[in-house]
Amino acid sequence: MLLDPLPWTKDHSASATIEAVSKDGKLLFYGRREGGQDEVTVHVLNVDTKAELPDVFPHADYFSVEVTPDNKGVYYVRTVEGAPRAYYHAMGTDVAKDKVIYGENLGRDRILVVGLSDDGHYLSYIVVYGSGSERSDVYLQDLKARGPIKACRK
Repeated sequence: MLLDPLPWTKDHSASATIEAVSKDGKLLFYGRREGGQDEVTVHVLNVDTKAELPDVFPHADYFSVEVTPDNKGVYYVRTVEGAPRAYYHAMGTDVAKDKVIYGENLGRDRILVVGLSDDGHYLSYIVVYGSGSERSDVYLQDLKARGPIKACRK
């Protein structure tokens, strides 16, 4: 067993969510939820050693967590004051210093999800105009070329 949330609290009200698994299966990104809250704190577990890594992501709602193929970084979306923001985190660095890479102008009425191509070459940003919406905008970024974020057109 990799995770057992039962000992986390005396009343057994904590639970775990799987947020992401690295492509090689060596890193497990899991959310620790306290007392049925929607928000989680994301932790990283080294699957081989079962050791917790020092990278702990803030208590928030997370829409996506995407690990780079080399396990050196992670792209993630979390809510900030109710609005979604995309971040990049270099593993082993202070999560509090992660910078917003997309979404500064998105409001509470938007949902943002990022997706990383299998080879780590491209990052997609999908903006959904509210739950149940019939409109979504898709943007793509060429990470290898350090390219700008570009809107995808029909």
